[in-house]
Amino acid sequence: MKGQKSVRRVVVRGGARLSGEVAAPPSKPYSHRALICSAFSQGASKIVNLSLCEDSMATVSVLNGMGAEIEIETEPGASTALARGSIPLEPETVLCCAESASTLRMCLPLAASQGFFSVFAGEGSLLKRPVGPVLEALSSLGVDVRSRKGYVPVAIDSKGFSSDRVAVSAGFGSQHVSGLLLCAPLSPRGMRVEILGEVVSKPYVDLTVSVMRVFGVAVERKGYERFEVEPGQRYEGRELVVPGDYSSASFLMAAALSTRSEVTLLGLAKEGLPDYKVLEVLGEFGAEPRFESGKLTISGGKLRGTEVDCRDIPDLVPPLAVVALLAEGSSRLRGVSRLSAKESSRAQALVSELGKMGGKLRLEGEDLVVHPSGRLRGCAVSSWCDHRIEMALAAAALGAEGETTIEDAMKVSKSYPGFYEDLARLGAEIDAGQ
Repeated sequence: MKGQKSVRRVVVRGGARLSGEVAAPPSKPYSHRALICSAFSQGASKIVNLSLCEDSMATVSVLNGMGAEIEIETEPGASTALARGSIPLEPETVLCCAESASTLRMCLPLAASQGFFSVFAGEGSLLKRPVGPVLEALSSLGVDVRSRKGYVPVAIDSKGFSSDRVAVSAGFGSQHVSGLLLCAPLSPRGMRVEILGEVVSKPYVDLTVSVMRVFGVAVERKGYERFEVEPGQRYEGRELVVPGDYSSASFLMAAALSTRSEVTLLGLAKEGLPDYKVLEVLGEFGAEPRFESGKLTISGGKLRGTEVDCRDIPDLVPPLAVVALLAEGSSRLRGVSRLSAKESSRAQALVSELGKMGGKLRLEGEDLVVHPSGRLRGCAVSSWCDHRIEMALAAAALGAEGETTIEDAMKVSKSYPGFYEDLARLGAEIDAGQ
């Protein structure tokens, strides 16, 4: 499986039964937030089980470019970040976020809060992902912002924030809310963030507040209407372990259900993390995920159609679409409109590529409707250069008849570098060497 980045095609053979246990990949959202808090803490931090995906490494690169001192140590089966508390410095070079929207949206406020000039750039799919809400928020705080019509590259020239209050809309994403909260302890004024309208992806805001608390910073809140970080607080160095990632592990769950197999996942917390709701949703489909002695076991079996509100769990839509195809009865995945602003137009990609395999899906307003489709058939499909679409197709292909060739593949390193290796450990027949 070496040299994944140069590989463009993956062949998945259907029909194999999966079994055994693997460790869930480390949480990418938790890694982002822990890295940011540790980079500018008082004292040293040690982050064990850090996600080594491309997005997390983009955050390490940007933080180091701002004066942080983060070193990564890797050993078989383990990865650790060592961060020494630093003072943010004006970057000497352009800060490249690669394809990580999380890095861009959460680190922009961090740089703006420090009163210096910086330029943020991106690559690939990030060039097409809007960053308007965070730029509007920074402008309202007195920051001089220049961009390519709301897209990277972005230049910010700041003398620090002119106010300690900002009102933002979070109806199309919450990463900029997290960015404003994360930078608050580095701003002499603190920060009060008022939310205009509804917040989507609420669990990710909760995660931000939780990680900040781990590093010694308290966030006062009124539900999802207002968040406040009092001035005078500082991050304190910590030693912690990153938990497993439910959003990435959900593709292994979908693979188990697709092949009517039983697999066990290690390292997942029983609650409190974004996309933990996947267990509740799978239960609504009729699956029976169960925790025992710190292990989560998923068993394939008879499934039924259901209706799911996906506004707070957009990253679960691809694996849930695969699960819905296996059910008896139609399913409706509600609120999928945000998927158009991801690495691809994900809802359209699912309709197109799963449709090639015999899946019956259609978009109906803001909903994705999925009908029972019988056993899928292997064929040539495209990842749309999107890591989550690729993993969904692989999970579906494992239960399909014959071989499936995924073109424009090997994007999984963006979030889950060991995806194909873990499937192979469970017994999947995959050729990622073409």
